[in-house]
Amino acid sequence: MKFDSKDLYGDVIGLTGVIGSGKSTVADTLLSYGVPVIKADDLARIAISPEYINYNSILSLLKSKIEIPSGISFIFNNKIDRSRLSSIIFNDENFRNQLNSIIHPEVQKLFLITKKRISKEQKQIVYDIPLLFEGQLQSSFKKIVVVYCDEQVAIERAATRMNISREEVKKRLLCQISIEEKKKAADYLIDNNGSIGDLNRNIQLFIKWLKQQE
Repeated sequence: MKFDSKDLYGDVIGLTGVIGSGKSTVADTLLSYGVPVIKADDLARIAISPEYINYNSILSLLKSKIEIPSGISFIFNNKIDRSRLSSIIFNDENFRNQLNSIIHPEVQKLFLITKKRISKEQKQIVYDIPLLFEGQLQSSFKKIVVVYCDEQVAIERAATRMNISREEVKKRLLCQISIEEKKKAADYLIDNNGSIGDLNRNIQLFIKWLKQQE
């Protein structure tokens, strides 16, 4: 089943950034303030979980339709190793595109189910979606919010949080559209260059703005 992205996201606020910019921290803080947030990463995690209703179909497609780089595997005992999968994604664009063609439709289904449940009680929904711009979805959302910080700050934060090298973070950043390009297309910017306290104050200002969009 194909979904029209405008129908899916047209009444939703898209939240994005780059690796290390603090988007996930913003999303978690918004949730703590009672703002409904759906996380694309959580939906993708569900889609490749053995408990997911369509897991066997996804697994079959991954085994038969994707060109896996030689000598690399991410499926063991019919279970998907997410950490290995991530390492391949950021090193092979062809693999990444093929994977997205299989996983993304399932993420959309899960998004729609979650959105319908939340919409019964809430007017505004925020969708935390890392690859909003990379997926060319910028015209599909009601508004776009970008969390940003200086590149070196992002690299340090990501390396520490993900326990990977700074060089690996830089490599992953190259797979994403630059934060400066994303900022130009944003309807609202959340500055995360300062302390946690500074970010919290900026999030509270964002929540006031969000209420104005209702």
